[in-house]
Amino acid sequence: MAIRFFLIKDIGGRAEIIFQKNYRREIPVKGETAEALVNGWNQALEKILTDFERNLRKIDLRGAA
Repeated sequence: MAIRFFLIKDIGGRAEIIFQKNYRREIPVKGETAEALVNGWNQALEKILTDFERNLRKIDLRGAA
């Protein structure tokens, strides 16, 4: 699974990208069922969102719109 996140700050009608990053996780799928595939996707998404949250903590968002 791969996701790209952008955080955009609107400064007087002008958009400024304050964060952008690509995240990618590969999780081995246990089985050949739709349920196994969805479980793999859920695990990958959870890891990506955890990494994204960790990165957000490093950004000063107080001035963000």
